[in-house]
Amino acid sequence: MLMVRKIVLLLVASLTCGLLASAQTKQVSGTVKDANGNAIVGATVIVDGTTIGTNTGTDGSFRISAPANGNLLVSFIGYEDQKIAIAGKTSIEVVLQDNYTAIEGVTVQTFGELKKKDLTGSITAVTAKDLQKMTVSSVANALEGAVPGIQSYSTTGQPGTDAAIYIRGIGSINGNQAALIVVDGVPYSSALSTINPLDIESVVVSKDAAANALYGSRAANGVIFVTTKKGARNQKANITFEAKWGWNEMGVGEHETMQNPGDYYEYLYGGIYNYFAAAYPQYNHDVWASNAYYNLFNENPNNAITGNYMAYKVPDGETLIDLKTGKLNPNAQLLYADNYDDYLFTKQFRQEYTLSISGGNEKMDYYVSGNFLDDPSYVIMSAFKRYSGRAAVNAQVTNWMKIGTNVSYSRRDTDDPGFGDGANTGNVFLWTMWQTPIVPFYARDLDGNIRYNPDGTKMLENGGGSTLSPYGDTADMFNALNNYANPKESMSRDVNNLIRDNIYANAYVDITFLKDFKFTANFTLDNVYNYSTYYQNNQYGYGTSINGFVQKSVSHYNSYNTQQMLSYTKSINDLHDINVMIGHEFNKTDNNSLAAYKTNIFYPGIPELGNAITPYNEASTSSRVISTLEGYFMRANYSFDDRYSVSASYRYDGSSLFKYDKWGHFWSVGGSWRISQEQFMKNALWVNDLRLRATYGVSGNQLNSAYPYTNLWAIGEADGKPTLSQSSVGNPDLSWERNKQIDLGLDFRLWDRVYGSIDWYNRRTHDLIWNRPTPASTGQTSRLENVGVLQNAGLEFDITVDIIKNRNVYWNIGINGAFAQNKLIEFPEELGNAALGGNYVSGSFLRGKGKSYYNLYLFDYAGVDPETGGELYWKNTTDSDGNVTGRELTDNFYEADQYEMGDALPDMTGGLRTSFRWKNLDINVQTAFQIGGKQWDGASANLYDPGRAMFTVSDDLVGNTWTPDNTGAEFPSLMFNGTWNFPASNVNALYRDASYFSLKNLNVGYTLPQKWTSKLSIESLRIFFNADNLCFVSAHDGFDPRMGFSSMSGFIFPQARTFTFGITLNM
Repeated sequence: MLMVRKIVLLLVASLTCGLLASAQTKQVSGTVKDANGNAIVGATVIVDGTTIGTNTGTDGSFRISAPANGNLLVSFIGYEDQKIAIAGKTSIEVVLQDNYTAIEGVTVQTFGELKKKDLTGSITAVTAKDLQKMTVSSVANALEGAVPGIQSYSTTGQPGTDAAIYIRGIGSINGNQAALIVVDGVPYSSALSTINPLDIESVVVSKDAAANALYGSRAANGVIFVTTKKGARNQKANITFEAKWGWNEMGVGEHETMQNPGDYYEYLYGGIYNYFAAAYPQYNHDVWASNAYYNLFNENPNNAITGNYMAYKVPDGETLIDLKTGKLNPNAQLLYADNYDDYLFTKQFRQEYTLSISGGNEKMDYYVSGNFLDDPSYVIMSAFKRYSGRAAVNAQVTNWMKIGTNVSYSRRDTDDPGFGDGANTGNVFLWTMWQTPIVPFYARDLDGNIRYNPDGTKMLENGGGSTLSPYGDTADMFNALNNYANPKESMSRDVNNLIRDNIYANAYVDITFLKDFKFTANFTLDNVYNYSTYYQNNQYGYGTSINGFVQKSVSHYNSYNTQQMLSYTKSINDLHDINVMIGHEFNKTDNNSLAAYKTNIFYPGIPELGNAITPYNEASTSSRVISTLEGYFMRANYSFDDRYSVSASYRYDGSSLFKYDKWGHFWSVGGSWRISQEQFMKNALWVNDLRLRATYGVSGNQLNSAYPYTNLWAIGEADGKPTLSQSSVGNPDLSWERNKQIDLGLDFRLWDRVYGSIDWYNRRTHDLIWNRPTPASTGQTSRLENVGVLQNAGLEFDITVDIIKNRNVYWNIGINGAFAQNKLIEFPEELGNAALGGNYVSGSFLRGKGKSYYNLYLFDYAGVDPETGGELYWKNTTDSDGNVTGRELTDNFYEADQYEMGDALPDMTGGLRTSFRWKNLDINVQTAFQIGGKQWDGASANLYDPGRAMFTVSDDLVGNTWTPDNTGAEFPSLMFNGTWNFPASNVNALYRDASYFSLKNLNVGYTLPQKWTSKLSIESLRIFFNADNLCFVSAHDGFDPRMGFSSMSGFIFPQARTFTFGITLNM
């Protein structure tokens, strides 16, 4: 009986425990939707206080086991987090409210995952939702105006080219100046244009030392963390398809040139008239006028200022130019007026398609995507195509082991003719900027009609008599330089193609043990294979002088990275949160290349070495550079009651680029205080969040060049014998640049409508790598040394206001901005000039202690002398002791003095944005702006000339050059073969205000009601229109300060404007 009683009691106890357990834990199901009632796919649902969680499926549904009296934490990027009490319910409907800048939950992959809210440093995030509203081939081009403290420069409008990104100014002179790119926690060797922006979950820009010091010697210029998308657990397959169709066109126009043939004839006549008047003052107007007109046209076209091109029909017995007034004959009838822009600039069809599939079960998640982009430019020979694929899989093998991999492939096929590389006939912008309006694009007959070839095609102008003139043969200089070929004939046959194959693979394993410890190891391999073809055809153009030219080059860049990390994470009583991590990283890069060159093409149109006969110069070359970097690091974070947080990090880096001082110490400390959580703030209901941050740290920088510690020698040949010459001077004592930065920040959210952050920083780079002058006895002019200090300091802010926020209408406005100041603190004393107060001149800059590194030092142009029409400049006046007492005007440029003209760098950069949603209609606008600074408009400098034959000039000159009847003109008098000094880069006249405003992006979309799409088994369908680089305003037409840091070069490749229509479909 006793035994039976025990068995019965045991059964009763077991049953009771089972019932209690059943009562305590329930299966909870539900849906997560947005304010419009649309399902949110991939939202995270976690049982509060546990690691038990799941993700919503394509219909927004979830199912999870949870305590009956517990809470569910529901979150998704771009929406406000919610804590939902279960309260015994088995079905829960969750509605997340939009927060278009809610990035507190964004994950930052910095040697392990951290949330933005847990970091003490200054970071800004751009989410997948933001990226989806832009049409860019690279995410690098999406950051301008979106992140305070970033300056984005694109020196070319070539599609597929990444913008150069500078964070908090220029922190180095000869060292690396670009930000470090980290993709899914691993430094990324390739360009961001290899990644489809729609594969990106978030982009986080880290600007201070708090997170950056962990990357040691590579993080002095900031870090851009890119997190790619992944699947979600317990989610059925989610299929997303996006298609875009549109076109590219010139976005920022060129400098307006003189495109009216009549204006151009008057310009040429005026210059040659003034030439004769100055050279032969003993004669009178009639003689000067007749000689000037005679030189416009000549039996020998090479002696004719116009090349004998006659764009007008003039009545018999009359002249094209009225010799009394110097103006166009009103009886002249225009025959043609070709603008080369109309023929060489087009609107090209752009298309892009992305298909992704994601999902998962209880043990694993996956994300697979494919992308095709066809992004042709608006100019001949320029295009970009990208084929990319990505696959990410994560699996919970056991309850203590998780493994995963992320593999991607990208092929970038670029036709990059190198437009913008200077004054050569292979540059299309030379033709559009300099070709005169009197030279037609298609050859013309005497009546101005287009001539035709025997096969019926239009005859292209070739500059060698193809256009007929009543004055005889015609001759054009540009076509002659192109071996009498129209640019369309030559450029359409030339090839400048680069194919880049990127193969990227990452694998990791996470092992959890002793509950709070985790060991992570990952391995990343990044391979880039480049195949380049450069071909100048042997039929038309410059290449015919050597019967064609072909260059083939291949290169292979290999990088592998290994990381091992041990972390400890502990939460005690929901008050103390501790995270400690130590780790090791090793990175090796191997870059090798091979190139060969030949001329004398055998059969036209085949750009292969086997089709060329003669080796060119050295015929072939090759190189190989190997470098390694190793680091040991640690990080510790502690938070108390979500109020007080402190962090510290340390890294010990070694680099093969240095000889002796290979290793450097880099570290950071930081802390934050969430003031809004204090008891004394409980009654301040209008303060939703208020957090004060402070960080200080040291990160490093090095050169990008190979072997800077040793002398390098070049091998050559002379008289059949080998030669050896020194190509660079090494320094075995060269070491790291050290970037020391302090940051003070404030994050806030007020009235649940106004939120943002404010940061002040001071960034100093010590031990600058500088080309220091060396004594003449060394036989060298300079060598690289660690000397000098450069400072960047400033204030940044990012503020958003939710103006309307309800179920049907959401409207917010945001603004971000950055004020920055650059100063040179120390520099090599050998550079100082006592006559300049210890400062020194470098190009157009006067540099010295306490001055901006870009402090302009220029001749001061004073305008036009109303009496003579000559240039006027300012010069100093001095007393008998040589002391400057004032200044006065001079008409002699060589007597003029230089003066400090202010900082070339802008005073402020930033962006404005607004998001509006009414029911299913959404509108998003992103702008960027810059205030202050000065840049030399080098793209326009060649267009200001007093009288250069067969070159067009700026439209600013029309009716605005000095004559005895126009003494108030803005520009000096014309003079054939004369020289104006004011356009030069050392004169202030063409240093324009670098302020600009750009309507960077406009996106308008409509999401079809779910009651319509669900009938087709479609979860959501959004149709949209997008315009990028829609409007741009600057100090002058053709002037784009985004094309350079302190100046613009000539014949640049302007940015494109893109219009797109598209659909986004979820199933």
